[in-house]
Amino acid sequence: MEDGILRQVKISIIVPIYKVEPYLEQCIRSLIEQTYKDIEIFLVDDGSPDRCGEICDAFAAEDERIRVIHQENMGVSAARNAGLKAAIGEYVMFVDGDDWVENDCCEKALRAAEEQGFDVVFFREEVNDDAGAPVRRLPSNGSFSVDKIVLRKIQKDIIARRTSSEGKHFPLGTIWAKLYRRRVLVDNDLRFSVGIKKRQDVIFNIYCLEYLNGAYCLDYVGYHYRINPESICNKYNEAIIDIMLSGTHEIDRFMCEKHPGELDYEKALGVGSVNHEKEIRDILFFHRDGHLPYKEYLPQMRRYCEDPIVAEYIGACRLSDFETIREKIKYLLILKRHYFLYYYIYAVWNKIKSILKLR
Repeated sequence: MEDGILRQVKISIIVPIYKVEPYLEQCIRSLIEQTYKDIEIFLVDDGSPDRCGEICDAFAAEDERIRVIHQENMGVSAARNAGLKAAIGEYVMFVDGDDWVENDCCEKALRAAEEQGFDVVFFREEVNDDAGAPVRRLPSNGSFSVDKIVLRKIQKDIIARRTSSEGKHFPLGTIWAKLYRRRVLVDNDLRFSVGIKKRQDVIFNIYCLEYLNGAYCLDYVGYHYRINPESICNKYNEAIIDIMLSGTHEIDRFMCEKHPGELDYEKALGVGSVNHEKEIRDILFFHRDGHLPYKEYLPQMRRYCEDPIVAEYIGACRLSDFETIREKIKYLLILKRHYFLYYYIYAVWNKIKSILKLR
């Protein structure tokens, strides 16, 4: 890439890539066909064992804005960090290799950032199935800005694993569907936590929000999130308890460092720990690839719910801290350690859902 082109780079797009061969071409084409052209695209091949690396190299040979980084498999956090280290754009956007964006995504997000003067722009996403068909979208709230006070509320809602804040729906903890000013990331040495296999984006964002005075939420569906059945988010994994606990412990470290003793944050992590259990339950106990019998489920459930950090934050909560009836029921069952009843209720509920789907 020539120096003249380097100086024109406004947005660095970072794409971590691992085992996404069936979807990768659509992802890359959505980036090279952007209406805004002053971009650089980092395709970070994280040691993918399929043809992903070859596909990346082929596209790089056709478009000088693409830079390919090949590395040993070190995980999505290390891949994103490699892209961040090499990026020179004024702004940074993250796109997963099995997702894609609208062709005017960069143009609209950049215009909002420059016209509104904020360091981070949120925009909306559409969830798509494995074949790319639409599944759902977040409700539209219109475009709006938020100040530092509201960002603190959003920060706590991210920790609590909520899908809305201040009554408005937009991507909270995800790394995608956002445009970041790179200077904020560099000045505050923001990196992804290597070794954390889930909730890396949540941890990155709660640290990022700590340094912002405001943000802008753009009413625009620019990102397409694909439900990839082979993704770590959707795949059966017997180590899920350890994976989830590592993320919770990392958030605990953030709170001890940035908000020690603040009860609102402690309650948020308590609520998040209860809501987090659903993900563990769905992946480990009721997932299509695996189902633990109760005698094996019980010690796993205990290990999660009675982890000292998880138990401490759940214990800081009160029933009024939970918003929905489902959350309140889960909280009471976990608090009272009625694990058999919890297992039975959700086993029956999953059976009912599977029957209804067959009709």
